[in-house]
Amino acid sequence: MVKATLSDTIASKQLAILNKQIKAGTYDSNDSFGEEWDKKGKLKPMIATEYVLGDGKHTVNKEIREFEVRPKYLEIELKVKNLTEKTINYSPYIQLRRLAKQGDFYTDLPTDTTYIHKIPSDPFNTFYYLETPAYPLPTTVGKVVDHIVEEEVDAHPILPGETATFTVNYILANIEYSNLFLNLNAYSPGDRYIQITQ
Repeated sequence: MVKATLSDTIASKQLAILNKQIKAGTYDSNDSFGEEWDKKGKLKPMIATEYVLGDGKHTVNKEIREFEVRPKYLEIELKVKNLTEKTINYSPYIQLRRLAKQGDFYTDLPTDTTYIHKIPSDPFNTFYYLETPAYPLPTTVGKVVDHIVEEEVDAHPILPGETATFTVNYILANIEYSNLFLNLNAYSPGDRYIQITQ
C-alpha cells in the first residue's frame, strides 16, 4: 500500500464516474448506504437508527436510539507486483473489514446491535443496513441494454515481475472508522490483512 486518504468529500474523478452512472441509469443503489452528496462531492450527514437484535422467537428487534452518521470517502493507492511467470489480469477490488486481533488471528469486531439508515421517501429501498464497513465505488460507467446493466470489465494486465499502481475507492458509513483492514485473502490463501486505520 502506498497511501490512504479518508475524507468528507468524494474525489473529483470518482464523483464524475458516479454522476455519469446516475445519468446513464447504471448506478446501483443496492451497493450503497443510501448516502447523498452535494454538487462538489461533499457527503451529507445521515440519521442512523440502532437496534438490539431479537431472536425472532422470544424477543423482537428493539430500537435503542437515533444518531447522526457522517459518511466518509476512502481512497487507497496500492502497488501490486506480479510474482508469477504468467501475465495476470488484475481487478482492483479488495474487501474492507473492521477487525480485531485475537492472539495470532483477526476476527470481525463483535456487535450486539445493528444500524439502519431509513429513507421512507424511497419507494424501492426504505432502509439500508450500515453493517458492511464500506462499499467499493464503481470504476466504470457501463450501459443499459434491454433493461439490463452491462458493466465494463475493469481488469488490468500485469506482466511477470511488473509492478502496477491502482487506486481503489470506498464509501463508509458507520459510527467510527477505526480498525479498518484490507482483506487480501481473496487473492492468496492465508491470514493477510493491511491495516488502514488504528
